[in-house]
Amino acid sequence: MRFGWMLVLGGGVLAACAGTTPAPMRSLAPGAPSRARPAPILVSQSAQPDAGPSGDTGDLDAGAPLGAATAADADPPAPHAHAAHAPYPFQAPLPDKWLPKKSPAMRDANLSPGQCRAQLRKERLPLHGVRIASPGVANPRRIAGRLHGVRFVTPHRPSPYGMLDCRLALALDSFAGILSKHGVISVYVDNFYRPHAHLPGKHKHSQHAYGLAIDLMGLSFRDGTTLRVGDDWHGGIGRPVCGSDAEPVEATPGAIRLRNIVCDVARAGIFQHMLTPNFNKAHHSHFHFDITRGVKYFVVR
Repeated sequence: MRFGWMLVLGGGVLAACAGTTPAPMRSLAPGAPSRARPAPILVSQSAQPDAGPSGDTGDLDAGAPLGAATAADADPPAPHAHAAHAPYPFQAPLPDKWLPKKSPAMRDANLSPGQCRAQLRKERLPLHGVRIASPGVANPRRIAGRLHGVRFVTPHRPSPYGMLDCRLALALDSFAGILSKHGVISVYVDNFYRPHAHLPGKHKHSQHAYGLAIDLMGLSFRDGTTLRVGDDWHGGIGRPVCGSDAEPVEATPGAIRLRNIVCDVARAGIFQHMLTPNFNKAHHSHFHFDITRGVKYFVVR
């Protein structure tokens, strides 16, 4: 069981972290925050299901072939013929699971530290370097400003959970470009980096151990709406997320809005692994998105 605190300020695959300090649990403001930084507000402690630092157990092994193994890992059903005329954008078909070589995920995940630094300088992203020890992170950074007008609300110093690898920062810039088109102004992040995080029951590290994953708790929009993944997703474990067979258990405006965003991001090929509350109970409260060197496919579940 994980307990934590949160300040209202504003993602191989996510896994339980053995022998590490849990990431602080963060919750969201009841309304949309203004674009100016709000004052910190302490909220009561909350509990996560039995798992690891972000309640993340039973995740996929990022190194495993996509179609290898269990029914849970099987591809979603083929989209129906009417998908082109689907009532909601998220019900349109996804592209092939194999990522093009020039996709953002393939481009960003496979950069060397030097190549990533050069790209950061070229794009002038608002990032700070990190001078403290960050085992496992090739090029640690912190987000120091908005990306495409979107604010990433992360754990503050000295917490390590707000640090991320340079390559994830580039992926988040692409991510923010899509979020901005959907009217998003703030992203609430539980954690990027969790030192020594590993896949449950295995020695293999999760992408959190490298600062290459994001656990996203919620979003705020220009129209004043704030959506919390745990409250507003309305999914069911094993249900498809995108495509003609996808539908929320309860088709609220918030559930539809979240799915439209997730599936739009999936079509853009920004991340290799995108896990939602439909994946398993451990993800009931957040989305896990990551990039993974050498992985040529994407999954959204």
